[in-house]
Amino acid sequence: MEIIVSKHAIDQYRVKMFSTLSLKEIEKILVAIVRKGKDTGARPGGARGMQYNGIAIVVKKQEDKTVIITCLGNGAYRGWCRRNEILPRYVARVS
Repeated sequence: MEIIVSKHAIDQYRVKMFSTLSLKEIEKILVAIVRKGKDTGARPGGARGMQYNGIAIVVKKQEDKTVIITCLGNGAYRGWCRRNEILPRYVARVS
């Protein structure tokens, strides 16, 4: 199975994990999540979520290849994002 890492996934890993790792090191981490991680369920557009060592990613599986679309970050980052970005937009829309 071929694993393709998108540039967007690498960029998002750097931003959300506050990382200064090299391109190759980030690629290795993201590929390891696909190989060793667990499926966390369906995502929009036919994609799947995966998680390993607390880091979540979104992948799109095709016939003989898997494309890593984006990195969602670790649990602390996702919680911060939910409280400080997503919830205020939801509250403003509902009010």
